[in-house]
Amino acid sequence: MEKKKKNIISVIVVILVICGILAAVARCIYNVKGRLNIQMQESLVDMANQNATAMEKQVEAIHILLNGVATEFQKDEITSIKAKLELMKPYIETYNFKRMGFIDEKGVAYTTDGYQRTLKDTTCFDKGMKGESYASDRIIDSLGEAEEINIFSVPVYSKENTIVGVLFATYSADDFSQMLIQDIFNSEGFTFIMKPDGTVVAGYDITGSMGEKGMIQTLIGAAPGNREVVYQIMNDMQTGKSGSQQIYYNESYYTYYMPIQAYSEYNDWYLFTVIPESLFADQFNVVWYDVQRMINVILAGLSVVFVVYFVVTHKQNQLLERLAYEDELTGGANYACFKEKLFEMKPTGGYVVSVDIGDFRIVNTICGEKAGDQLLVNIWDVLQEMLQDGDLAAHINADQFVLYLNTDDENGIVDRLKITTMELHTLVEVLNVPHVMPYYGICALDSYDSLEKVYSRASQAKNRIKTRRDSNYAFYDDKVFQQAVDNKRLEDGFEDAIELEEFEVWYQPKYDTMNGEIVGAEALVRWRKDGELIPPFRFIPLFEGNGMIAALDEYVFKNVCRQQKMWLDEGKQLIPISINISRASLFFSGIATRYEEILKSYDLPPQYVQLEITESATLENDDITSLMNKFHDTGFRLLLDDFGNGYSSLATLNTMNFDILKLDKSLIDYIGDSKGEVLLRHTVELAKNFGLNITAEGVETKEQVTFLQEVKCDDIQGYYFSKPLPKAEFELLLKIA
Repeated sequence: MEKKKKNIISVIVVILVICGILAAVARCIYNVKGRLNIQMQESLVDMANQNATAMEKQVEAIHILLNGVATEFQKDEITSIKAKLELMKPYIETYNFKRMGFIDEKGVAYTTDGYQRTLKDTTCFDKGMKGESYASDRIIDSLGEAEEINIFSVPVYSKENTIVGVLFATYSADDFSQMLIQDIFNSEGFTFIMKPDGTVVAGYDITGSMGEKGMIQTLIGAAPGNREVVYQIMNDMQTGKSGSQQIYYNESYYTYYMPIQAYSEYNDWYLFTVIPESLFADQFNVVWYDVQRMINVILAGLSVVFVVYFVVTHKQNQLLERLAYEDELTGGANYACFKEKLFEMKPTGGYVVSVDIGDFRIVNTICGEKAGDQLLVNIWDVLQEMLQDGDLAAHINADQFVLYLNTDDENGIVDRLKITTMELHTLVEVLNVPHVMPYYGICALDSYDSLEKVYSRASQAKNRIKTRRDSNYAFYDDKVFQQAVDNKRLEDGFEDAIELEEFEVWYQPKYDTMNGEIVGAEALVRWRKDGELIPPFRFIPLFEGNGMIAALDEYVFKNVCRQQKMWLDEGKQLIPISINISRASLFFSGIATRYEEILKSYDLPPQYVQLEITESATLENDDITSLMNKFHDTGFRLLLDDFGNGYSSLATLNTMNFDILKLDKSLIDYIGDSKGEVLLRHTVELAKNFGLNITAEGVETKEQVTFLQEVKCDDIQGYYFSKPLPKAEFELLLKIA
């Protein structure tokens, strides 16, 4: 009885132990399943972001190609439609286009496959003539056989920077889908693009539909719980949100959706990344198989069970960590691993470096993706070699990497990056691939909690340095970033400022050196925005850099012509007004003709409008002599501006057909210095021997005026007589004829 009781107790103990173990096992299974689910969701989001980035780059690459072809149209020999079509034909097969074509200003399209038809009422033509690039949704081909296509287009500019037509390329919708949409998770998952109205733009949706709107109703009727999920997805798409949902159609799917930025017609494309729940179940079944084996071992001996349990659990954790934290291409750390390790280190200093390989797509285009992938692996090895104790590195995606350098020595960081750059240059020679340049953006890390913000700032610094040629690295600077933001705001407001006439023309008078009478003026531009004047040094260099200065030059020229005509009609004393012509404007071959047309439109004699050209601009333009002759033929007088400001060459006076020489303030400031005065005397004498009139700029003192009178300088401009004046004040200086 006692033995039976003991046996019962033993059985109960064994049962309790087994139940405890099973409970522990069940708890472990629950945790593993939850962790797998989290990792799967994170992997899904990461994959979606990578797909979206790749898709945006692909669409951007198409438009870059088209813009390149459109630029070729500006060549003198590419003038006829036939020449344009011949230029486009080699790209058809290379880029798998269905066709390419050109739409002229009247809306008539000419295609590489022989069609000539009006497309004036198409969105493609409308967008292009407004200066916008465009990518269409899936539409029916209106040319040739009626199949679904996607259209890409860009505006075509003339040498005078006016829009003269639209260049477009057409993909078969199936080819476009195959190019953009990639299978994921070993072909068990897939992606597709859909609009908020349910239209599939590229790829096949969950139901297998393509380009139709029937998926929504099909999913709603497929399972009771789908209605709320579908409505939530549609609501998120209408409000521009990303999200993840679980939906059922024949089987259960996890999906993550996000808006993508492209040149689409309404900019409302959404990328859906979808994986079947069975994929998660398959991964979980691996764990469950090991658990079953472990339970069988428990029945044979509890000690073995515990050993097997811990071994299997350890292996599964290693597998999960490898899947979650290992980069598929390099075999090294991915960004998730980078963040995890940095969190474990909890650093309070150091620097984060954002690394990007410039023009890397050229390697893929010329050498193929396999060679590109091999180059990335070798770049990863080079980055690994430069790491020191406490440093970290990770491959983000494509040609982007991130580093954490555990040092506060900025000079040491620069030296290490320079060595890395040299090693990468050696690497491309060994691999026989096109030369690539690494760019580095560097930002200090004050706390591991601020990694995302710091990485973003490092990327901003990196993107800024890509426009330079003197360096390939940059440290993040709040002031520089804020200036970039301010510059972007000025650039964005330029067209509105022109239209609203926010730019004001001010006048700085020129006075006869001998009798002090007003003999002319220089037109200067000021920007009055929201009641305040923006100083010229804030926007003139900016617009010179981005090419907008040419439009501003013409704006000032028109305003001066219009104002001179008004004063002439009012009987005011009319004196010559000189207008500055920037170096960017001089590169437009038709500028002389354009300015002549403007002058004639106001019926104004050319002697009342003069043009100022800096000497540095003449040195950068091979056609400057021909252009100056055209200006002279029109009747304009030309002023050589800023003479003496670091570029002065006697050859300029000898070879360039200028009428007036303007002595820069830097020369005028020599007055009072014996050697400087000798230089000025000989400069004035030499210029007069060339038949030039002399204008002195920046005159501020009586001593300077006296000296200029002695050397018989013709006229004076500067604060001694007058600062630049707004129109109303300058008008008071003009006499009634």
